[in-house]
Amino acid sequence: MTETWLNRSVFDSEIFDDRYNVYRRDRESNGFHASKNDGGVLIAVPKQINSERLFSFESKCEDLWVCVEVENVQGKSERLYIFAVYIPPPVEKHIFEHFINNSSRVLESLDENIIVAGDFNLSSITWSLEPHGHLCAKYSNKYLQNLLTDFLSCNELNQLNQIKNSKNKMLDLVLSNINIVDIVSCPDPLTCVDPLHPPLVLSIDFTDPAPLVPNNTITKFCFHKADYENIRKDLNEIDWREILAECLCVDDMVAVFMT
Repeated sequence: MTETWLNRSVFDSEIFDDRYNVYRRDRESNGFHASKNDGGVLIAVPKQINSERLFSFESKCEDLWVCVEVENVQGKSERLYIFAVYIPPPVEKHIFEHFINNSSRVLESLDENIIVAGDFNLSSITWSLEPHGHLCAKYSNKYLQNLLTDFLSCNELNQLNQIKNSKNKMLDLVLSNINIVDIVSCPDPLTCVDPLHPPLVLSIDFTDPAPLVPNNTITKFCFHKADYENIRKDLNEIDWREILAECLCVDDMVAVFMT
């Protein structure tokens, strides 16, 4: 849940009964907007499912990490990391950068099932459906959008939510590296529906066979840690006009650049 508007005066038992473990990150814990009201995120997990809140993963923003154990079709236990986030509008550059940098730090250490879901308040992004079923942000020169798309690429995540709100926008995103079979509007919501944030139901498939290549052989690059200042300096010192002079098309130029 996002924008819970909860604070320390509200007990977990006032929201959910004793069948659930309730994990909360209220607005007052926010390092940027602690003095303001509203906001807040929450994850509730049925007690028959093993779960744990991961405090060390959290940033100064309103984000909440919970690890749950699920059983796959082979009867083996798998860990699923669920990350709830709320970025208040208007989204400020330094706050979003902090969120992205911290999330990238966390994802560097994980090579498992991940779902990042919540209200990003990036209404300017236009998402288009690709043939493989994922959504791709249309090209833009807007800094925050490019920051998000780079984050998705570097961490091998896909944006999967296609459900728009009453203003034909998508403020709530679902970012994941797993096979989410379906995302639909919730037919039986817990509260009155906010037309700007239709509640979602996600169906997840854990029947995929194990990969042929062991996970410990997969190389994962930490692009955000690269020394871009020196990279830019080296690239600027190259005489690209001379190197690319014999190329007949852009594809040839790209091939030369990549080698």
